[in-house]
Amino acid sequence: MPVSISKASTVSSGYRVSTPHGVKAKHTSMLNAMRQKRLLEGVEHGWKPTGAKPKKKKKKVGGY
Repeated sequence: MPVSISKASTVSSGYRVSTPHGVKAKHTSMLNAMRQKRLLEGVEHGWKPTGAKPKKKKKKVGGY
């Protein structure tokens, strides 16, 4: 499912996120449009959002 970001009409400002199944967002900022595109592509490939924040990686201490 290709996700496309396009500039909204000349009358209004912002961007539109759309797929072949319809428009997913209107009048959004470029940053939010890129974020939604990544979300939709991830869901298409089997990722299931949980709402949890990502875990931080632990740093290695010492090299002995």
